[in-house]
Amino acid sequence: MSLELVKTVTASSVSDVEVTNIFTTDYDFYKIIVTDLDISSNSVNLEMRYLNSSGTEITTQHSWLRHGLQNTRTYLQQGASSVSDFDLLNIDSTNAHNPAIIIYVYDPLNTNYYTLGNYESMTYNLNPNNYKIEGNYGAIHYNNTQALSGVKFKLTSGTIEQINIKVYGFLES
Repeated sequence: MSLELVKTVTASSVSDVEVTNIFTTDYDFYKIIVTDLDISSNSVNLEMRYLNSSGTEITTQHSWLRHGLQNTRTYLQQGASSVSDFDLLNIDSTNAHNPAIIIYVYDPLNTNYYTLGNYESMTYNLNPNNYKIEGNYGAIHYNNTQALSGVKFKLTSGTIEQINIKVYGFLES
């Protein structure tokens, strides 16, 4: 199996970022890498929604769960079913250093099955009064069989000051 770059998107000073027309018949599954994330607000979540085959944002039937660990030895176990978006990462502070996420999406064009995925995320807060490292591993599930064309990233509040997104498709050897 090999990876092939499908698309690169860089944005700044935006409320959300759509990564369109990335799911094609050329690949069965995808790796989405989000790096260099900089935000304008404290205590926000980075969320993701799918785009349908027409490129329209889907606002229902997203389910997610995650298990996380913080350096304070605090464990997170969170999730939601049939909600408006996937909650990928909690960012406590604008002092958060380079949050990063890797997302895998499996067979998003298959209309016989629900689209599944999994992700890993990491961030650490540089605020000396609240130094914290957090890592998460989670699963995402779109509860519908419609074909998908892309993704949208947004914060629960505030602005995405900077974000870099790379999408790779997996090729069978």
